[in-house]
Amino acid sequence: MRLLPPILVGLIVVAVWWNAVPHGGRTVDEATDIAPSKLEEMTKDLPFIEYVGSDAAHHYLLVGELGYYRVPITEKSRMMGLMSQLSGIPLDYTRLFVKIVDGEITTPDPKDLSEFMKEMKIDE
Repeated sequence: MRLLPPILVGLIVVAVWWNAVPHGGRTVDEATDIAPSKLEEMTKDLPFIEYVGSDAAHHYLLVGELGYYRVPITEKSRMMGLMSQLSGIPLDYTRLFVKIVDGEITTPDPKDLSEFMKEMKIDE
């Protein structure tokens, strides 16, 4: 049995990883649809992700370098989009720090945010 060259094995590993992580769109218009539970799993180690607005059916979120995602609005999370809906502009690009916990958009833990800001030297 012949072994694969290491470079080919490396390319296969990268290809599998790339396809395992759903990458978001480069703009809000290209946002990737994703289940809240999947986005929660992907972002569990981040102190926050950015809420950028809502339309009638979705919340739009920016996850760092991975890009833009959209999750369906649930009854519980409908209030997160209220500001956008009242402004008459579906996506007003208001940036809010949020987390997804138990499949719902919520505010991040203030302690985690504070630690992140100290690490990034944002408060200096």
